[in-house]
Amino acid sequence: MNESNKMSHNIPSVIKQFIFNFNELEINRLKELFSSVATVRHQRVRTVVYETECVSDALHVLHNRSDRKFPQMIKMLERIHGFNELCANDKSVLFKAPCPQLMLLESIILFDFNGQFWTIPIRSDVTNHVIKYLDIKDLFGLQRVSQQYRDCVKEVLQKKREVSVGFNDLNPSSPLRYFKPNFEANDWKRIDITQAISLVDNDMVLDHNQNIEPIVRQFRDVKKLYLSTTVISFKTLKLIVNQWPQLEEFYINGIDIYRSSDQTITEWTQLLSKVRHISIGALKRNCRPFFTAIIAQLPSLQSINAYPMCESCPLDQTIALSLLIDCLPADIQCLHIGVTPADSQALDVITSKCTQLKKLSIYECLAPSTHILEIHLWNQWFAMICDRLKALQYLRTNLVDISAKEFAESVTKLKDLQSLHIGSSDWRTHGKTHWMCFDTQEMAKYMPPMVSLKTLSLQRLKCSPNRLIYFAQILPNVRQLTVDFMSYRSECKHGDDCDECFYRCMDFVSKLPNLKHIMFRNGFNDLMTRHVLELFADVDQLYIDSKSKYFIEELIHFIIFSLDNRRRVLRLDLLPIVKRQLIQRMAALDLPMNGRVIVGHINTLSYRLLL
Repeated sequence: MNESNKMSHNIPSVIKQFIFNFNELEINRLKELFSSVATVRHQRVRTVVYETECVSDALHVLHNRSDRKFPQMIKMLERIHGFNELCANDKSVLFKAPCPQLMLLESIILFDFNGQFWTIPIRSDVTNHVIKYLDIKDLFGLQRVSQQYRDCVKEVLQKKREVSVGFNDLNPSSPLRYFKPNFEANDWKRIDITQAISLVDNDMVLDHNQNIEPIVRQFRDVKKLYLSTTVISFKTLKLIVNQWPQLEEFYINGIDIYRSSDQTITEWTQLLSKVRHISIGALKRNCRPFFTAIIAQLPSLQSINAYPMCESCPLDQTIALSLLIDCLPADIQCLHIGVTPADSQALDVITSKCTQLKKLSIYECLAPSTHILEIHLWNQWFAMICDRLKALQYLRTNLVDISAKEFAESVTKLKDLQSLHIGSSDWRTHGKTHWMCFDTQEMAKYMPPMVSLKTLSLQRLKCSPNRLIYFAQILPNVRQLTVDFMSYRSECKHGDDCDECFYRCMDFVSKLPNLKHIMFRNGFNDLMTRHVLELFADVDQLYIDSKSKYFIEELIHFIIFSLDNRRRVLRLDLLPIVKRQLIQRMAALDLPMNGRVIVGHINTLSYRLLL
């Protein structure tokens, strides 16, 4: 079919019978007119999309409608050959003249005389943007409204990357946030389907719950599946894996497997052959042999993360290193796991076996009734890790009263290390007596500069100004630094943690040549003065966990004066209450916020869980 015939279909049949006396030029122009008008024609819908209750709401809707219609009208006119031959001024006049008439005519067409309302269709991109934040119950309800919404919901669901069951009622302190600290309800990439499938106890056994299959088939691009306190079967999992071919990450907590013995371990591992990442919270004792047998045979597994779901979690439901000693694949890339005093042999075996590890994070995995971890074990483990796992790029561990020489001689073996997170055991168990002293003056004697290191976190350590003299020299490429709950030994008459010694310590820290992001956590309430803040006026992101009553005034001085000539944008992250106080105080003083400063807020729970 040629272009002329295509355009003729846009001409209503009632008009075609009157054009037989038109010449060819007139007919072509009429076809061109009707073809261009098609670009502004609305798709009719049956439901009221937006119901206004007052004049201001109506004007708001009409304003948004005009914002949408005017670009369409320009596009319509540009498809008319004669319009394109006019000069810019004539185009503008011709565009403005018919707009009111066209809008009026369209309003008549869209008016429902029986219901006495206008139907204003919403742009599909705006609709999708709103719909993607709805929960599963609202989405399924929206599908029943019209075909237009059914198509929008289908598009939104097929773009979801993360699906969860049992995570629908997360409160800010929920231990489930260990899986994902920013597990917020408005995360448009994730959707919780608990409300849609839940009948009794989150039962996901396909034979018990007929709601599962039609729901699972709604998704296509899911990569992560979160399961908490859920019962699931092989048949259900097979449906999920077949429908979601990109699924590669599992997050499980307190789940039960329905009749797991009906299939062999080989059948289970074949079904989960594409799984690359597994994160585990609480794991019931009766499920442990089943899971460890599967983990041992998964061909694509790259990382295992085991999280302590809460401090009072029973030890028999917490995953410790010794549980995985026989099942960890030799080529595992990432391991986040708890350790106990009984895990020395397990760590010895695993560091000899899994030499390709690139990311290792170990933490104390102790129930309240167990004995305190022997102090010297952490230092022995650190030396063993550095000696054997030469491919490490990320390391998080505790160090207790290790000498600067021992630390330097061990860490320098990790030539590819990019991220290092070290800290002493909780002061509530050991006190500050056994905290490591971060002495760069002594370290510099036994190690060359760590040029590969980009991220450094120091938690519960001791230092003093003279011990930080070589901080920038041995860590020249650190871009992101976290300083958390440090103890500053005084070198003056004022005693420990005095303002002057803290300032001198931070002065050495600020000399890091590539520092872009610094985070201050815990214990700095009365130490964050304007003079300290000025040291970090050139970074890109400044995170300060402080709520001192004097801090607001120090911040205002920093923002108004120290950042006055700044060219790059600075993100300033503060506690929510401090952020509100800062904004209110600056408004009361009639001080404008620096346009180069973006003030964000700290999610304290998220940071604590990350540690």
